[in-house]
Amino acid sequence: MAKKKTKLFPSQIRYLEKNPIISFRLKKEEKEKLEEIVKNTNSPVSKWVSDFVRGKVENEEEKLELLEENKVLEKANEILRTKIENVIRFKVPCSVCGKDMILGPSDENWDSVIYPRLKNAFKDGCHGPCANKS
Repeated sequence: MAKKKTKLFPSQIRYLEKNPIISFRLKKEEKEKLEEIVKNTNSPVSKWVSDFVRGKVENEEEKLELLEENKVLEKANEILRTKIENVIRFKVPCSVCGKDMILGPSDENWDSVIYPRLKNAFKDGCHGPCANKS
């Protein structure tokens, strides 16, 4: 049995004239790529295509490459931060067992115990050029 044609209201006719339906076919890989690109924009496919037609869409592949580069740079930054932390840290033998204790500014008691003791230990220390002045 054939489907009954429903009569459209004038407002529906105007809407359909201003906003025609467009459909097209893509290969599966192309559709997945389009979905990936659109997913990164947080907008529906229709809005993305509309923006693309108007020339408002930036190069998504370039954006994805920049995001990947950013991840690599963040990883390198983390490695450098770890290395710097290790440079700032220093070894001191334990007064009880003699094993090395590794101390640094990230320790819990740095401000209350370690730094004041270091400051006291080096209170008479000075730079080489400063020693010549005194």
